[in-house]
Amino acid sequence: MTSDERHSILVVDDDADITNYLEATLRELDFEVTVANSGEEALVKIDHDQFDLIITDLVMPGMSGFQLMLELHSRQVPMPIIVLSGHDSRDMMREAMKHGAYDFLAKPLALEELKITLRNAFNNISAINEKKRAEADLEKLRSFIGAIESRKSQPDPSLPKMFRGWRREEYQAFRSIGREAVMATGDEIVWDSANTAGVVVVLSGRLSVERGGYNIMHLFSGDAWGSAALLNFSIRPVRIVAETETKIIRFPLHESLMFFRQREERLFKLLVINVVYQLGEWLDVAFDRVIKHEVFASTNPTTTGDN
Repeated sequence: MTSDERHSILVVDDDADITNYLEATLRELDFEVTVANSGEEALVKIDHDQFDLIITDLVMPGMSGFQLMLELHSRQVPMPIIVLSGHDSRDMMREAMKHGAYDFLAKPLALEELKITLRNAFNNISAINEKKRAEADLEKLRSFIGAIESRKSQPDPSLPKMFRGWRREEYQAFRSIGREAVMATGDEIVWDSANTAGVVVVLSGRLSVERGGYNIMHLFSGDAWGSAALLNFSIRPVRIVAETETKIIRFPLHESLMFFRQREERLFKLLVINVVYQLGEWLDVAFDRVIKHEVFASTNPTTTGDN
């Protein structure tokens, strides 16, 4: 166990021989140890310090171990409690468990039994903490999905599809790395296996997306192509041909990736979700226009280029 992983234990007992033995033994086992000689003193120490586990005697003058457990329960102090007693009886054990004890050890203490009990207790703590972290992560995911669903139900028509959910100043910051251009009718951009062009967003006009000689879809104002390249996949090779004079903005791949490295993770998550939705639309259109047409058509399809 490294120093960063050391657990702190509070030992509560009015018998100095027991506290001295436990303090020395637990320190040898690399635990941080604090001693209290009564239940009242234990509460004072708990108010000022944080502990991972408590070992307490049951029978003590003043506040008993039972009363200490009830007080900790009322304060909602979340730590396992191991109880000690010189009276090894089933009734005492049941009563201790009923008051919230994690385990029961009889005096005189057996070192191996103490080690096993502590190991199990801290494994249980780790499991509980891991569950809490998983629940917190799940809650964050639910909140994120809820935000996306809200975004979907109230789309922002002023932003291109792949930037839905972004704040306007965030989109403007990303747009500042883009390069506007005008494509004359017939101008084309080719996406192939070596393409690193990044993303093209249509500002006005109309583009035809062609693959294997087929027009698989059209891009209008607000549509984008190449956004999947940011995730290292794309429908390639394709040609993008201007069917009218078309104004576009191109976002180079390298600069785009640098932008996301310097921004909060939320923006890239939103982009990924938008890309996935858009990719689904692309595949759906491509299937209808190319695959179904080629397989089921009784006549040869009209093409816009060589197959």
